[in-house]
Amino acid sequence: MMRSIFANILRVLAALLIMVSFLSCSKVSNDGDLITSVKTGHFIVSITETGEIRAKNSVVVTTPNTLRSTAKILEIIPEGSIVKKGDFLLQFDAENVLQEIESIQTELDGLNSDLEKSDANHQFLILQAEIDLENAETSYKLAQMRLKQIEFESQSRQEEEKLSFKISENNYTEIKERLKLQKITNASERSALMSKFKRVKLKLEQKQKELDNLRITAPENGLVVYSKVWKGSRWGKLQVGDTPWRGQALIELPDLSEMEIETSVNEVDISKINLGMKVNIQLDAYREKTYSGEISDIARLARTSDLDEDIKIFDVTIKVIGADDKMKPGMTSKCDIIIKEYENVDYLPVEALFTEDSLSFVYVKDKIGYHKEYLDIIDKNDINVAIKSGLKNEDIFLYNPENGKE
Repeated sequence: MMRSIFANILRVLAALLIMVSFLSCSKVSNDGDLITSVKTGHFIVSITETGEIRAKNSVVVTTPNTLRSTAKILEIIPEGSIVKKGDFLLQFDAENVLQEIESIQTELDGLNSDLEKSDANHQFLILQAEIDLENAETSYKLAQMRLKQIEFESQSRQEEEKLSFKISENNYTEIKERLKLQKITNASERSALMSKFKRVKLKLEQKQKELDNLRITAPENGLVVYSKVWKGSRWGKLQVGDTPWRGQALIELPDLSEMEIETSVNEVDISKINLGMKVNIQLDAYREKTYSGEISDIARLARTSDLDEDIKIFDVTIKVIGADDKMKPGMTSKCDIIIKEYENVDYLPVEALFTEDSLSFVYVKDKIGYHKEYLDIIDKNDINVAIKSGLKNEDIFLYNPENGKE
């Protein structure tokens, strides 16, 4: 009788064990996404930071220093246009300058006419003086000849000819000096007119240069990026109708042939990175493509984070390798700085890893539910942990089954 009762109890216990096992297996199978397994392949340890795309080289186009403060912008090339050196960028209102150029040109034409008249008058005066000089020279020479011919005539006749000769000589000398003086006077008058002509001509050239500067062209190849200008009460992007001041930045032309990323690394991680380290880059706007890069510069001094004064960061520059037309200055990017790489290593999600007394383990599904499997950790990143284990094809919990699914 007792033996029969004991046998019945054993059968009930066995049934209960089978039911518990079945329920346990059902729970795991229904957990679906909370079960994982070990994978083998390429494993990367990286630091992920957010950065902003910028051109390594960039040219800033400013308002010409010759520009008056009232000059308005009449036309601008659309922002985002790609230009070559010499292409049109911006046109200022040129009406006032054109009116000034017309007025100066009229003045210059008048001075040119005055120069021509003065030259003609000077030539006439010189020609007249030269004729007078020639006549005076002839009279002088005749008087000289007559003086020699009256050597044996009366004393009074000789005195008369001597007096006549002296008059001719004086007249010849006077006209010769008058010719010299006329040439000096002519040269002085012409110099004064020419000096005024050159000043007005220089003024015209300056105004012409000012007119040329009102049409701004690209000094180098690049992408058109508008600068912000002061609009009386606020800053805003450049637009038609603005009247920027002299020397103010108008347009930036980043060179898209060489791009880089400006990012920062927390001081606790800065010792892990070095110049030349590889970086995987993804643009927020185009997640489907990964670009390559490498660290080209690390700041020597830390600075305070803009988000938290208690956090110190180091500015880091990443050189982009193989940039394409999708990559534009100002875009936000995700940068995975590769610290280490492993090939053909086993790894699993970090959510599956637990720690007990400084020992790492996972919960492995088995026939009765689960058991702990202790692991040797090779390395880890934010997503996965690389391990040494024999857990091939095993189902591993992504949560602690002892506490139930939370």
